[in-house]
Amino acid sequence: MPLSATLLIAALLPVSLCSGPGHDEVAELRRQVTELQSQVEDLQGRLNLGGVGCAEPERVRLLAGGEDTSSEEHADEDEHDEHAGAHDHQHDALVYLVLMLIVGTMILHLTTLPSLHSLPYTVVLFVLGVACSLGFHALGDSKDSLGKIGRSYEMWMDIDPHLLIFTMLPMLLTGDAMTIDTSVAKRVSSQCVWLAGPGVLASAFAAGTFLYFYLQWDFLLCISMGSILAATDPVAVVGLLKELGASPTLTVQIQGESLLNDGTAMVLFFVAYDMLKGQVYDVKGIFLLLFYMVGCSWFLGMVIGGIFSSWIRTASKRLEHHSSMIQISLTLCCAYWSFVFSEGLVGISGVLSTVASGLILADNIWPKVVSKEAMHEVWHTFEYLGNTVIFFLAGALTGRSMVLIDLIDYAHLLVIYVVVVLIRGIVIFASRPLLRLLSPDRTPVSAADALVMTWGGLRGAVGLALAIQVWKDRAGGNIGEAEANRVLFFTGGIAMLTLIVNATTCPKLVNRLGITATPHAKARVLLNIHRRMSEITMHHRGPVKDVIDHLLKDVEHHIHRECP
Repeated sequence: MPLSATLLIAALLPVSLCSGPGHDEVAELRRQVTELQSQVEDLQGRLNLGGVGCAEPERVRLLAGGEDTSSEEHADEDEHDEHAGAHDHQHDALVYLVLMLIVGTMILHLTTLPSLHSLPYTVVLFVLGVACSLGFHALGDSKDSLGKIGRSYEMWMDIDPHLLIFTMLPMLLTGDAMTIDTSVAKRVSSQCVWLAGPGVLASAFAAGTFLYFYLQWDFLLCISMGSILAATDPVAVVGLLKELGASPTLTVQIQGESLLNDGTAMVLFFVAYDMLKGQVYDVKGIFLLLFYMVGCSWFLGMVIGGIFSSWIRTASKRLEHHSSMIQISLTLCCAYWSFVFSEGLVGISGVLSTVASGLILADNIWPKVVSKEAMHEVWHTFEYLGNTVIFFLAGALTGRSMVLIDLIDYAHLLVIYVVVVLIRGIVIFASRPLLRLLSPDRTPVSAADALVMTWGGLRGAVGLALAIQVWKDRAGGNIGEAEANRVLFFTGGIAMLTLIVNATTCPKLVNRLGITATPHAKARVLLNIHRRMSEITMHHRGPVKDVIDHLLKDVEHHIHRECP
């Protein structure tokens, strides 16, 4: 007799004996026990045939009054499996992030040395990112060979592109918008809108058409790629023009056009990319969507910027210890809330909304800022952090795609770079007559200024972030792996070429064109001031006069050199 049946009988007999049954009741009880025993034996046979005979001891333990420890054992097994497989903790991503920031800070520190002052920071970051990725690839499985560093690297290679856009772009866009000279921007706003609106659309479609015939890609993919290449990021050139003393009008034209064309390029990209995913738009729907996204994004950004500007002005008590911290925090909140609210909640362009709010801040808050130096330093730090992550990560992703790229694509990269620069130049030079009409005082845009605007159209963070998105999700599977790798490779390669070639040669181009030369009228005024100061110092004697005379000679030499 099986042990389970015996236990059942042992459990039932005491009950019957205690109740004092009669003869008939005992017979009935025995009949029930016999029937139950046969059912148990039949069940045991079925279990043995099913290969789960191990369940019998478990039932014996339960019938004997033992505790059910199977759930505890399974929990222990699950905990063991979780412990054994929990190698990829989310905080491991911080390892690679901190390494990127340390490398970026080292490069920034090197640029303080006199011999390395002209070292292109973003170029070096991008190249190091490529080298890092190629090094990881040479080691094989980086998760096994480099432990947590390798796992952190793999996590960054699989980063969600939307997360990258939402975290990096607001600080970069607002940091650039808040430093623009709004008094000059108002004068050249019509010119910037033309270049960033119809100009970007023309450049994107021209580049897309060229790629369609040159690479034989899908037309919508070519338009998406053209919009990526139309977004410019002339941070290095704008800083250079300010340092060399170029015309504020030219500087703001390049800076303002860059800010606005980022938004236009992203709107065009998402429309083309959605159509590539399968979304259907007609021609009328496309124009209505563009108008809706641009208009609503700009209006919403102005509203958000106005609200935060008023809030910042109320926190302008200079004797209050926390006023500066409150103002800086509010500018950061304005940047991210305008982007997150527009892009994430409403579904319109977060870039245009963020640019609009940043320009409202730039036009209203500076007279009320408690500590202008702190505000500038904090936002320069934000821009530095954003550029460090974007360019190093883009270099690493580009290096990862380089091992999958054919050699002929390197030649294609050079051809695309030349064509993209030519397209931008054609659009800007063809727009010169209209730009003159859009100027309030009908000031023409000189050929030298147009050439600098063409050569200063660097490619940077926005285009790289969009290319990473294409490389990551491949339009929901409608783009092949080879095409996605080539999109990232071409975008990263063109960004690197514009930084290496355009940014490094722009100082020579600016000096050669004489853009920073002092106008003759201004030079005459400076020389008159210099002569008057020299006459005043003639009545003084001693070492102070010698020092002043030496300084005045240097000033005179500088004036004659700047105005040949």
